[in-house]
Amino acid sequence: MFYELLYGGYRLGTFPTEAEAIRRAYYLPNGCYTVREWAKDGDFSTFDPSVNKSYNFTNYDRENVIAADVNTLAGLIREYVSANCNGVSEGFEIIHGGYVAFIDYRADTDGDSITVVDVWNQNGNECPDIAEALQLLTD
Repeated sequence: MFYELLYGGYRLGTFPTEAEAIRRAYYLPNGCYTVREWAKDGDFSTFDPSVNKSYNFTNYDRENVIAADVNTLAGLIREYVSANCNGVSEGFEIIHGGYVAFIDYRADTDGDSITVVDVWNQNGNECPDIAEALQLLTD
């Protein structure tokens, strides 16, 4: 199986999972998108509407999706520190919503500190604005 993402009848790409096709649409302009499930039949790919999934969805507001991802990432960072660090300095990464956040946790005499070293998106691009937002949310 693979999944096709369409906009206005035009194929925007194919993806190995349904979730990845939907996630990609969140990085595109607002609008109505279609996801179709394709099956492999030997050397051919087939789409049969009576068997394969096909549905439309609207990509409303990418900004709200990013804000939710950043808040979730900040919560995951705080949760990891409280559950695993136990006053021991370490570096770690947290992955959520297509973002990878590199974190440096320091426990010293001045108190604990969390530093967001860097954040990368799924395309391998740095996201300094998200790193700054995470830093503020974890302080």
